[in-house]
Amino acid sequence: MGSVSSYLRDVYHGIGGLLATILEGGESFNLALARIAAPRLPAQNPTASFWQQQPPYPELVNVHSDKLPASTDIVIIGSGMSGASIAHTILNECRSMGISRQVVILEGRTTCSGATGRNGGHIKVAPVAEYAKLKKRFGAASAGKILAFYMKHLPFLLQLAKYEGLEKGEAREVKTIDAFTDPNVMRKAVEMLDVLRGDLPDIAEGIDVLDAEAIQDQFGFSSQFHGGMTYLSGAMWPYRFVTSTYASLLAKFPSELSIETGTMVHEIQVTIDPDTPFLLKTSRGDIKGAHVVHATDAFVANLVPSLVGKVFPVRGHMSAQRPGKSFPEYNGGVSWSLVGSKGYEYISQRPGLPDAVNGLGAEIMTGGGIFHGNGSGVDEVGQWGDDEIAHPIGSYLSGVLSVSFSSRFWGEDADGSTVKSMWTGSMGHTADMMPFIGRLSPSLTKRPVKTIQSSREVVDKGPGPSEWISAGFNGSGMVMTWLSGVATGLMVLGRENVKSEGQHWRPEGIVKDWLPDEFLCSPERVSRSSIYEFPKL
Repeated sequence: MGSVSSYLRDVYHGIGGLLATILEGGESFNLALARIAAPRLPAQNPTASFWQQQPPYPELVNVHSDKLPASTDIVIIGSGMSGASIAHTILNECRSMGISRQVVILEGRTTCSGATGRNGGHIKVAPVAEYAKLKKRFGAASAGKILAFYMKHLPFLLQLAKYEGLEKGEAREVKTIDAFTDPNVMRKAVEMLDVLRGDLPDIAEGIDVLDAEAIQDQFGFSSQFHGGMTYLSGAMWPYRFVTSTYASLLAKFPSELSIETGTMVHEIQVTIDPDTPFLLKTSRGDIKGAHVVHATDAFVANLVPSLVGKVFPVRGHMSAQRPGKSFPEYNGGVSWSLVGSKGYEYISQRPGLPDAVNGLGAEIMTGGGIFHGNGSGVDEVGQWGDDEIAHPIGSYLSGVLSVSFSSRFWGEDADGSTVKSMWTGSMGHTADMMPFIGRLSPSLTKRPVKTIQSSREVVDKGPGPSEWISAGFNGSGMVMTWLSGVATGLMVLGRENVKSEGQHWRPEGIVKDWLPDEFLCSPERVSRSSIYEFPKL
């Protein structure tokens, strides 16, 4: 188990290390496995996320038809970033083809109330650690392609926001600082940067290394920090980005798109109808579909039995906090990671001045702290509910900022409570730490469809009725979900091998040009995927 204590496990990929440590056995191990093996539907009384306050489109919070449609072409389960991306791709691609497809999004709670509406708001990949981990596991070529996929998200989302007018989503570039409290971890990070410079110099070119004096003087960190790295990253208000996307889509495709909140899917059956063989049993009645797309991240195993133990939740904690009275006015242009010997905290700051507009502005969005929980964080593995806050983690996050920044930099605490809001979310993790993207084999769903050719296949020569997946983003969804959703949407339409010239809804080339093969969902990959393999990853 020596590799479990490595920098890659315990720092940038702390969740992987946390999951690996439970394999050492004991009661925590047994309890975590029992939770993972018993999927639950989303809690109906979740903690209140700051991101979902003062929604810009209040009419979308509980939007649904008076009566659930009896049937549709494509059913998307989940209304977060993945669901938005899949719907956006399908509707725009169909319009470019001169055809129309009916898309219904089913959401068990309110719109975008899951992980997307609860995350840290970062569009960030740590290229130094990410490349080192991926190269060790997959080799240099595959590592470079996966890293490129992650890094493609920031410019793509910025372009999309500009084209669609998604200003409310606050998508932006930021300077990010990884600040290290452990000198040995800092030294290893520099060594890995040297490898990145040798293999991918274009990516490494924008990464600067700062010593202890520089990071304390320039960025106000306290004396417990021994250095850092700075590079380009991104941030956004994820809930508003997604709901702005839905508002735009409903305006452009009013007869093709329906969003049905308060519609929990309890079961999927197969009928003899060759055109719409899937019958979804929901809390509001039944709906039939030709295609079903599972975009519920941590919760997909509820409806895909073969993914029990393969995709599971890890509960994360987030907070919105007021900056100290001396904290600089960055106007949303900076983000931070506090990297220690075990894990890291992820921090960004919203634009504006504190509480300046309707009580909002300049909130420091602070998350992490999992290793400070009971059982060194193992108690957060397999937690299906986002309806509770772990007291030790909440207490840690409440005080981490004022001790991480120097007193001259932070100043006195802001008037009123420093913590404006604190909440939790369930992040979908996979047993091999890669997302599942693409068609779900009937051997995985246990729902084979009769091979009678449907009228839909005759008309458009697209794939026959199938189930699909875009889920399991391992806590890094903002640099995976949107383009994974694009790939999934194109696969549903049978357009993954149609070359794009770079339309606003899809990257240039064909899907295989930019989607890593390692993400594709296959029975073989699912079969060999096991939490017991964590020490080998």
